[in-house]
Amino acid sequence: MIPLSVDFTHIEEVLNHLFDGVYIVDKERKILFWNKGAERITGYSAQDVEGRFCYDNILQHIDDKGTRLCVFGCPLHTTLNDGQFREAGIYLHHKQGYRVPISVRISPLKNKDNEIIGAIEIFSENFTQQSQLNRIEELEKMAYKDPLTQLANRRFIEITLKSRLQEFDQFNWGFGLMIIDIDHFKAINDKYGHDTGDEALKTVAMTLLKCSRASDIIGRWGGDEFLVILSTLDLDTLKKTVQRFHHLVKNSTLQYGNLNMNISISCGAVLALKGDTLETLMKRADEYLFQSKQEGRTRFTVG
Repeated sequence: MIPLSVDFTHIEEVLNHLFDGVYIVDKERKILFWNKGAERITGYSAQDVEGRFCYDNILQHIDDKGTRLCVFGCPLHTTLNDGQFREAGIYLHHKQGYRVPISVRISPLKNKDNEIIGAIEIFSENFTQQSQLNRIEELEKMAYKDPLTQLANRRFIEITLKSRLQEFDQFNWGFGLMIIDIDHFKAINDKYGHDTGDEALKTVAMTLLKCSRASDIIGRWGGDEFLVILSTLDLDTLKKTVQRFHHLVKNSTLQYGNLNMNISISCGAVLALKGDTLETLMKRADEYLFQSKQEGRTRFTVG
């Protein structure tokens, strides 16, 4: 039961029927209630979190720059202090390790004397990736899906890139290409086994998928390499998009027993140029990826 001095008669049953995630904290930020929607979105059960404090950083909220909000700028904590309603777009850490974009709405809870006694946070998934999920179903029907990561396979990426290059030549519809390589992937396989390596691939794939825009095409190129085709019209937008992906994957984790290991990636990204072929476009992106690796990995290079 929710032990706040507020009339919550039958409210728990109602909240548990909401599709959105809902959790309630007291003034000390102890989690008093965690609904079924929160369990679905985060993977954490009520038993996992109720009685703990939100500053235990269970969901490890970050923004698109990788800023850890539970340490630097928690909106719920601020609402408990000033009593103001807040909205934000942030990324939570799913129990399985990948990142999920959510929209949060936070309201203070007050007693009859208008004193703040807690807060309620309602959060929902950002469904811009729904078109990606629909696309995966289509890929499966056409045998263009990578069986391990559930992303588009190499053949589909090649077909799409050639189509985008033709559209660029005919209609001047610009786009960008991003190549991603998991850092020290061989070491992960050698030290923890190939099953763990497969989990690393799936974690990166899910973070990329969940945090992509509806217009982005994401696929597995082969091994530990991923390609992202970005509907980007200028270099500045490309840089910001690549940076966002880089931060979000860096803040995902890979579970091995009781260990939670961070995954890092190296990236190279380019804008398509007039006269590009599949080969020249890939070559330039791959050169920037190589530069990122040469400069120490865990970074991205855009040109």
